[in-house]
Amino acid sequence: MRPQYLRWLNELLFSLNIALLVISVGSVRLKYPLLTIGSRVLDSVYTHLPSLGLSAWRDGEPNRQSFAALVLVFAAVLLLVFRITSRFALTDSILRLVPGIFGVIGLPVTLELVQPPPPLLFIEAFVAAVCALLYLSGKWRLPWVIEILLMTLHFVFWSSGVRNIVWFWPVYPAVGFCSVLVGTLYAKQQRLSTAASLVVAP
Repeated sequence: MRPQYLRWLNELLFSLNIALLVISVGSVRLKYPLLTIGSRVLDSVYTHLPSLGLSAWRDGEPNRQSFAALVLVFAAVLLLVFRITSRFALTDSILRLVPGIFGVIGLPVTLELVQPPPPLLFIEAFVAAVCALLYLSGKWRLPWVIEILLMTLHFVFWSSGVRNIVWFWPVYPAVGFCSVLVGTLYAKQQRLSTAASLVVAP
């Protein structure tokens, strides 16, 4: 995959993961005020874009629709921010480390804020976050099969906690897993690119 495409995919998945987790917490803590905003967004879409053929979607459960609309709008705003600031070194540094770390700890933290699990379960999240930080910084390397296995086990472990607690619960581990995977590939690609430039430089 071309470096630019991988970066765009990293930005997209990171934005979607942030939006999904932040709006989930907000919809529990500030349910009606927040979902009212989502309802207004949907009403605006239905009014100004009737040609999209969303009549079947409109007949669904209103709160779930408002939640989905807020997630998509928030993700789009975040993606736009990443695109606008793509030339800044700070943005590049964030995209190297944060998507992987956030992807690992995002689901446990969201669960803690929505319906706290037993504290001992967070030992796994802490260990996973430390391992992710070491790996993304290039200080710890594993075969790719082991990487994927550990990530899969982590998300399977925490996905059981969000079942029947949040809307669209299977999306959480799926988006988180993909965000960590792509973020890891992007960080590795950037390390290789930096190393190659140092070798070529006089």
